[in-house]
Amino acid sequence: YSKIRKGKFECVLDFSLAGEFGFLLWLAGIKIRIGFNYKNRGFFLNKKLKFNGFTDKHVIEYYLDLLKLIDIKAEEKHIKVFTPNNNLIKARRLLRANDVKETNKVVAVIPGGGASWGEDSYKKHYSVKKFAVVCDELIKERGVNILLLGSAKRLKS
Repeated sequence: YSKIRKGKFECVLDFSLAGEFGFLLWLAGIKIRIGFNYKNRGFFLNKKLKFNGFTDKHVIEYYLDLLKLIDIKAEEKHIKVFTPNNNLIKARRLLRANDVKETNKVVAVIPGGGASWGEDSYKKHYSVKKFAVVCDELIKERGVNILLLGSAKRLKS
């Protein structure tokens, strides 16, 4: 938090839903700490919204609600995802090399959950065998191609 304190920030938006970040931001001396009061974890936030989860609208709408707390009105509410051309070229080559045409439907599946989910992520998802059953059904019922993503290191049976 000392590096943050040195930055002399006036305002921060905390999207974490975790109380410890509000505390660290308070400790760093940030005057305006905005976030969600999820499960009463927003004690150290001084501008907060009561929040019960992403249940009735898109996550963007919730984030834009936070901006309203500091009188910022969003002019655009759409997500734009940009993929660098070199990544698109690599993806097309990979799919072509595996006999997947651009007109084919492709479903990406990440059975390992991703390293960013932490060491215990395997406890939070299906086993690889169950993912295989789901993938088989998608192929059979929907005629899709399955693209497996993730790290072999994270796969658990």
